[in-house]
Amino acid sequence: EVVALLAALRKWRDRAMIEAMVLGGLRRAEVLGLRLEDLRLGERRVFVADGKGGHQRLVPMSARFFASVDFVFVVLKGPNRGRPLSPTGLEEIMRAVRARAGLEHATCLELGHTCLTRQFARPAWRWRLCRPLPADFSGPPRRESAGQVG
Repeated sequence: EVVALLAALRKWRDRAMIEAMVLGGLRRAEVLGLRLEDLRLGERRVFVADGKGGHQRLVPMSARFFASVDFVFVVLKGPNRGRPLSPTGLEEIMRAVRARAGLEHATCLELGHTCLTRQFARPAWRWRLCRPLPADFSGPPRRESAGQVG
């Protein structure tokens, strides 16, 4: 189903968002909150500034994700062009992609679960995924507004 979903994508922006969920287990709000400064290409990690419960974390990410992304996730056309993509906008993209792929499933939540299922099957990844950030890690400064385009 993931292969069919990826094959149905038409834009690199959409591919990068789906890969962030499938390959990194990011939640919908975390994907929409990513900014360029959160991408750590050299480390092959993504910094999640405002995760579930307001927690920050570093997420190991496949090189394939970094090959797809080189911009923030913004609206590409219409009156909101250039503004951050909303949860509703991402859901519209997901509905259209599922229809083109002929899938009934493949929600943002299911894509994140797919990532974790794949990663927990590999023992070396269990330690990396479950390891909390060091106590002294402060990360980049928190953004004032999740709606800022970075």
